[in-house]
Order: sequence, then C-alpha cells, then structure tokens
Amino acid sequence: MDPDDPTNAHQIVSAYMTRLEEHYGADEPFPLPLSTLPYPKHIITQSMKTLVGSLAAAGQITPELQRVLEIAYTSLADYVDDELVRVMREYRKAMSDLDVAAGSGQEKTGTAAWGQVAEMSSLVAGIAKAMADEAEKLRTEFQQIAHTAAEAPQPS
Repeated sequence: MDPDDPTNAHQIVSAYMTRLEEHYGADEPFPLPLSTLPYPKHIITQSMKTLVGSLAAAGQITPELQRVLEIAYTSLADYVDDELVRVMREYRKAMSDLDVAAGSGQEKTGTAAWGQVAEMSSLVAGIAKAMADEAEKLRTEFQQIAHTAAEAPQPS
C-alpha cells in the first residue's frame, strides 16, 4: 500500500487505530511490541501525514478529530522492539514480586526479585526515557503537520 495515496493512507490509519483501540480495550500493559502493529511504524506515520493533509484540504478536520489523530500519532511511541517489551515486562513482574514479598525491607533485598530490579533499573529507565522522547517528538511533529495543513488553501 502506498502511504502517500489518500485512499491507502485512510485504510492504513484505520487499521492502526483499530489495533490501538483493541490494545487499550484489552488493558494490555504498555509498551507494546512493534510486531503487533498492522503496518510498519514509518508507513503509519507517513499515512497519518497524508490523511491529515487530505482531510484539511477537504475542510474536514475538526478540533476533536485533530485531537484523536494527535493522540493516535503520539501513541506510536508506545510500540517498541519486541525485545524491549520483554525487558519491560520482566521488570514489571519483578517489581510486582518484590511488592508482594513478605518481610521487612532488609529481607526483601535478598530476594531474586530485588536482584532483577537492581540489575534492570537503569536499562528500564533508558527505555522509558527513549519512549518519552519519541512521544514528545511525535507530538511536536503532528502539531507541525496539522498547522501546515490548516494553513493550506481550503476548497471554496
């Protein structure tokens, strides 16, 4: 599918938004694996750009629609390499295990969960920071796309 073609772009974005809704509806823990996206991330981002441009050119962008598309665009940051998802989920499980471990703080420091948390903390923090940076980049990018589209000549 050609993400620069408005018809294809609409289908790609629609498939992505359906998948995004499924993930939110299933209350799946984020981040989510890239492999669960219906198309590669770069195809979805280009399709979103095409869709926003074509909707703006047709005078069909409402503030509510723009907000929904911005959230969807920014949510692409929540999809990361499958291995990073595995690391994040292992960390979450270790934190949960540590949280339910009986005993005082000193007794918890000797558990396997404590070791996992200590070993993985800086890696997990780096992953979270990279995701937050990407989300901010995507948000800014979308706002620029929407601003440019809004300035384009509208049909009379």
